Amino acid sequence: MAPVPVQAAGATKPPVDEEVLELEIVRIVRGVQDLEAVSLKQLRAELEKNLMLEAGALQEQKSHIGTLAAKVVQQVRKELLPDCGDHTPRKESRRQSKRQQEIDVSARKKKRRRSKAEAEPPMAGCLQVMVGNASVEAPAKAFASGKSGFFACERLELKVDGRPRQAQCLIQCVLLD
Repeated sequence: MAPVPVQAAGATKPPVDEEVLELEIVRIVRGVQDLEAVSLKQLRAELEKNLMLEAGALQEQKSHIGTLAAKVVQQVRKELLPDCGDHTPRKESRRQSKRQQEIDVSARKKKRRRSKAEAEPPMAGCLQVMVGNASVEAPAKAFASGKSGFFACERLELKVDGRPRQAQCLIQCVLLD
C-alpha cells in the first residue's frame, strides 16, 4: 500500500486552483488595450479583486502568476499579430527609422549644396594676419552656411619661450553682416 502524502504543518494550500487562475489571467489580458502598460502587481491586484480574495492573498503565488501571465501574453500576441515573416513590427519600425535618418542626412547635404550655390560670390582680396613674426594671408571664401569671410590654414615656425617651434595656424573669420 502506497503511503499517503501528508501536508506539513504550516504549509499553505494554494488559495486558487491553477486552471481558474489561468482562465482569469486570459480574461484580464484579453481585455487590456496595451499589454506593455500592465505590471504583474496590477495583474495580481485585478485577479484578487475578480476572485474576491483579500489584497495580497496571491503574493505567495507571485512567481507562478508571472509565469502564467507571460505564457498568456505570448499566446494573445500570437493571436493578434498575423505571421509577418521577416517583417515583424519591431524590425519594420527600425527599417523606417533608418530610412528616415538616411532621408534627413540626404536633405542636409542637399541644403548644404544649395546654400553653397546660393551664397554670395566670395569677396575679392584677402585678410592679412600677423601671428608672432609671421604673416598669414587668408583669402576670401564663401562658407557652407552661406556667409562670406576669410579662411587660411598654414604651418608656421614660431618662437615660443625663445625656442623655434612648428605650429599649425588656422584662421577662420566669418563676416556676420
